[in-house]
Amino acid sequence: MTASLLRPPAQLSPPPHRNPWPRLWPDQRLLLERQHDRLEQQLTTLIQWHHPEAPAWSAEEAAACDHAARILLGNLKLHLRLEERWLDSWGCLCHGHRLAHRHASAAAQEGWLRCGRDRDRRLAWLEALRTWFVAHRDGADARAYSLAHAACQP
Repeated sequence: MTASLLRPPAQLSPPPHRNPWPRLWPDQRLLLERQHDRLEQQLTTLIQWHHPEAPAWSAEEAAACDHAARILLGNLKLHLRLEERWLDSWGCLCHGHRLAHRHASAAAQEGWLRCGRDRDRRLAWLEALRTWFVAHRDGADARAYSLAHAACQP
């Protein structure tokens, strides 16, 4: 009886450790590419909301836009960190690529803070961020992903 009191019932025991993150590059790449697509879609949506021909926002819409921009920044930061982690694990993250991520993350955050509620400045910030993101995806990321693919081959 005493021994059973020392052990928690099975339903209270923590579940066995399962790593939900993919371990193989093809699966990692797929997840990173889905994140790229989602970030591009978030940028496109925010740019549309800030377009000069878009109607003026209500207070609720302005708050929703602020929230969406903060989510974008958080998703970008998470994506860049995850991409660095996985590329580094395959030996395919060069110092310049890591620095590009750090610079872009800092510039995105600073740009957001400088814009305030000015729609025109936010639009310019979002367009610049999208320009960097697409160029980086098609350039440095494409090269690093290709190297990771080669590194995972037997």
